[in-house]
Amino acid sequence: SDTKVDKLTVLNSRSDAIDVDGGKFIFNQIYCNNIGNDCIDTSNAQSYGEKIVAKNVMDKSISIGENSEFFSNNVDIYNSEIGIAVKDGSTMKTNNLKIENVTLPVVVFKKKTEYVKKASLEISKIDSKKSNDVYLVDNNSNLVINGKKISGKLSGQKIERLLYGNIYGTATNR
Repeated sequence: SDTKVDKLTVLNSRSDAIDVDGGKFIFNQIYCNNIGNDCIDTSNAQSYGEKIVAKNVMDKSISIGENSEFFSNNVDIYNSEIGIAVKDGSTMKTNNLKIENVTLPVVVFKKKTEYVKKASLEISKIDSKKSNDVYLVDNNSNLVINGKKISGKLSGQKIERLLYGNIYGTATNR
């Protein structure tokens, strides 16, 4: 489906706030607060927007997977477990990322072996406060922050074992 949203607020969601499977998602402003799983979760989708604010997200504030493309000009993430996760042949770009009190700011990896294309995340400018300087990148993905490439040494499988409530994030609430 093709979806256009001007302003969307999701509060107190037990599971994912926004889940886009296929199609195109165009937005101006997204605001999520007190989310039990992910604020935005995409699979096989193209998403473009101006502003995302995610607060108090128990798992991933933004989860981009399965050959998705995602662009947001401004992303603000506060008091959340995982900031941005890009995986399985997906690409994400943001011009401005502001994170505060985020346990794992960024993870880029290959989770599913059927995806051949590298996962890729490009952040033009990052402002990090009270957050760990932990960027998990597998040895087959791309992460560029402030024009600097950050390489990883772990396999995607090892990174996956750290996520989903094991060390970082939370298991899906169904």
